[in-house]
Amino acid sequence: MTNGINFDYYTSPGMSYRIQNSVMDLQMTLENSMCDILQQRIQDTRQGAVLICDRGLMDGSAYMSNGEWESLVKNREDVGSVVDLREQRYNAVFHLVTAADGAEEFYTLENNVVRTEGLEEARVQDAKTRTAWLGHPKMCVFDNSTDFEGKLERVVAAAANIVGLPSGLHRRSNGKFVLRSKPEFERFPVDVSYQVFDVEKVYLYDESMSTAAANDIQDGKDYFEYSFVRKFVQQFWYCMWTYDCTCR
Repeated sequence: MTNGINFDYYTSPGMSYRIQNSVMDLQMTLENSMCDILQQRIQDTRQGAVLICDRGLMDGSAYMSNGEWESLVKNREDVGSVVDLREQRYNAVFHLVTAADGAEEFYTLENNVVRTEGLEEARVQDAKTRTAWLGHPKMCVFDNSTDFEGKLERVVAAAANIVGLPSGLHRRSNGKFVLRSKPEFERFPVDVSYQVFDVEKVYLYDESMSTAAANDIQDGKDYFEYSFVRKFVQQFWYCMWTYDCTCR
């Protein structure tokens, strides 16, 4: 659905802000409405549900300057921060790399009336969109190393793994590594995007319960541990708090 809007509209001063602000209004309304419906459905049927969105709210930043995007987020009363949009709203983010990057022979404008970008423009826009989600803890990027059916199979397998459903494909690592030393960011290639943040974990511990907890674990009973996590994104100094109740 384009309503006749194309990239030419973005050449007018202030138009990118107005368009993306309107898109966010529409998208948030759709997402929130579907969440309300599914929550009622879950309550009625006692069955789980998964809401899959084509595009997320952070995508809009790929069509604006950093200053315009920060201004848009700041001026909206229904948005707390960029971190809220990127890391709190969606449980996972799946980015399917454009065919223009790695499968050029299959990239065409003929099967999508709203697609207007050439190969290079598509690559640039795809990279901007991917960078917009950098920092989400469950961001999965699906490249064109296989054919399209294989690409879809990887998407299905990743989605199944996140929601706890069986999958016939081998589980793929999220690519987290323990570094032996602090990385030298100035030596990173210019085309490699990254985010630096500090994570502080606070565990609540009651010494009077230590013996009882040890006995519960030995007897095979559940033991609950409460933790508080604070995340600082160094560039913008946003904070994220999460509260976990972990069964041990």
